[in-house]
Amino acid sequence: MSVRVMTWVWSHSRSNPTHRLVLLAIADCANDAGEQAYPSAATLAKKTGLSERGVRAALAGLATLGELQIDYKAGPRGCNRYRIVMKDPAPDAGSDTLHEVHSARGAGSTRHEVQGTRHETTGNPARGAPEPSENRPTTSVEPSVPRKRGSATKGTRIPDDFAATADMIAWARTNTPLVGIRETAAFVDYWRGQPGARGVKADWPATWRNWMRRSQKDAESGRTNGRASSMVEVNGMRLRPERAEQIARRARFMTDQPALEGPR
Repeated sequence: MSVRVMTWVWSHSRSNPTHRLVLLAIADCANDAGEQAYPSAATLAKKTGLSERGVRAALAGLATLGELQIDYKAGPRGCNRYRIVMKDPAPDAGSDTLHEVHSARGAGSTRHEVQGTRHETTGNPARGAPEPSENRPTTSVEPSVPRKRGSATKGTRIPDDFAATADMIAWARTNTPLVGIRETAAFVDYWRGQPGARGVKADWPATWRNWMRRSQKDAESGRTNGRASSMVEVNGMRLRPERAEQIARRARFMTDQPALEGPR
């Protein structure tokens, strides 16, 4: 935990309250330079009380704001590495600017000192030109901070610790009641096996919900992956219903036949 970084977040972060809470949770894991922080989305969700989807939205917003740098899968065991970008606050306009004007009577010389640099002009000023004033305010323009393109929409592969949260389970009970927890395991295995860009998604909880909706539709129509719902178990074997009925009829036929007598 770095008190220095947390103090900077409290005093100078321009993020909204929800995003700032996530930034404080990351600062709680960082060193005094705001670096070497590796919390998972589940850890940040536990610290802040947000859902993992809310945490990911906050991370994207902080990266867009320029206050957080995210190095995907650059930490231990493939987790993300975070760095809090502690930018100096904008200086107070006029606090560091010295603007003094001295006019020499009868000599027609004017001397200006701005930020320690002396400029001296000799000669009569142009007619009608307004006299410089020591009370004239000076302005300071804060340089714009470049934003990282695509940081808010960059996709990732499925996280190593992906699991259905309490909010996701509650959603599934309401919207996909015919689909069990095995579908989440099938979902994770399927997407971990997808190569290249096909295995990259911007919102994994949303991808999981779409998967669950399709599985619910298949369950409602009596179809599932591998036709598992159309199979029955007979003596430890999984058979199609028509084959199971053939075996049952044969067993009944053999039972109804009289026992054959052996030789006397």
